[in-house]
Amino acid sequence: MKKILLIEDDEITRGIVLSWLKEDFEIKAYSIAEEAIVDMETSDYSLLLVDINLGKGINGVKFLKETGTKFPGKRVPAIAITAYALQDEIRDFFKTGFVEVLVKPFTRNELRRVVAKHIL
Repeated sequence: MKKILLIEDDEITRGIVLSWLKEDFEIKAYSIAEEAIVDMETSDYSLLLVDINLGKGINGVKFLKETGTKFPGKRVPAIAITAYALQDEIRDFFKTGFVEVLVKPFTRNELRRVVAKHIL
């Protein structure tokens, strides 16, 4: 079963994403990005789902930059989850290295479509 790492600080959104994907994927979820980075030291994932505006610690953009530096051999597709929908901000997410941007609120079908498109 393919593994997904979810970093989302909002408990409701985290629960919804887990319930929508748990039948088809093994999912590990964190609310704090730094905890996810520690997990990545010993675990491999097929996809990262990363909230941009995390409440505590570093944000999703910084998380992606840090994991790229810390784990240069681990090229895992990352999907940004955000409430920010301005075109300039979305363009910046792609420049950072995200392969897709899901804007909240999104549907189950939208989530499943982008996961299927990008999971390794």
